[in-house]
Amino acid sequence: MNQLKYIGLFIVKAVSFTIIFWVLWLYVLKPITSPAQNTNASSQDAQSKAQMDTYEQQSKRAAELLDSSDAQQKRMEQLLTTQEEQARRYSLVLDKWEKQTGIKK
Repeated sequence: MNQLKYIGLFIVKAVSFTIIFWVLWLYVLKPITSPAQNTNASSQDAQSKAQMDTYEQQSKRAAELLDSSDAQQKRMEQLLTTQEEQARRYSLVLDKWEKQTGIKK
């Protein structure tokens, strides 16, 4: 009978210690570690937001540069067309002068 008493006490102690452990784990230790995870998640959110803002700024800048490049290319095409026209006119003027002065090539 004495041995059954010790066995019963051992089982009661084991169950009570197990219950105490899980209560402490779930209600004390678990909430302590959760804010650290939330802080880590919020810092990652802030970091990803900063990266997204940087990406958007770079995209806008790239679009502006492309627009600027297109405008510059159009100006250069107009300038080349004007230069070609002036070169053709200059060539005609030189040909007239050469005919007037009698210079032969």
